[in-house]
Amino acid sequence: MTRGASILWVTFSLIVGCSFNVTVHDEQKAAETALRFADTLLLKESPNGANTQAHAAFRDAISVEELVRLVKAIEALGKPDSLVVQSYETFPGQDAMNVYIDGSASEGTVHYKVTVMGTGVAGYKVAGFWANTAPHTITGFHQEYSVKKEAKAA
Repeated sequence: MTRGASILWVTFSLIVGCSFNVTVHDEQKAAETALRFADTLLLKESPNGANTQAHAAFRDAISVEELVRLVKAIEALGKPDSLVVQSYETFPGQDAMNVYIDGSASEGTVHYKVTVMGTGVAGYKVAGFWANTAPHTITGFHQEYSVKKEAKAA
C-alpha cells in the first residue's frame, strides 16, 4: 500500500470508528416511564414513590421535600385531573429523551416536560421534570405519539 493510500485508510478508519454512536430508543417505554412518574407525583400525590423512579442524579439533586415544594408550585398552575402523553423529542447519539405530557386542569392545560435517561434495551429513569402553562420549546427531533397514553386521577 502506498503512503497516500495508508493515510487515507487510517483517516477513514478514524472517521468511521469515531462517528457512529448509535443509541436505540424505545419511545413507548420512555412514555410509560415519564407518565408513571408524573402520575405518581401529581395524581397519586406520592413524592416518595416518584423519587424511587428517578435517575440517581435527579435524586441527588432534588430531595423528597423539594419534590413536595415543586408539586405545590405546580399546583398553583392548575392541579391536573388527567395526564396525556403527547409527543417526544430525541437527540442524536444521546441517551436522553424528552417526553411531553399535557395535564388537564379546571384552570386550563398544564404542559409537562419529562427528561428520561437510558435506552430501549436498558430502560429509562427520570432525569428532569418541568411544568409550564405554555408549551415547551422543542429543540431536537420531535415526533407525536400515534397512540396516546393516559392517566386519570382516582
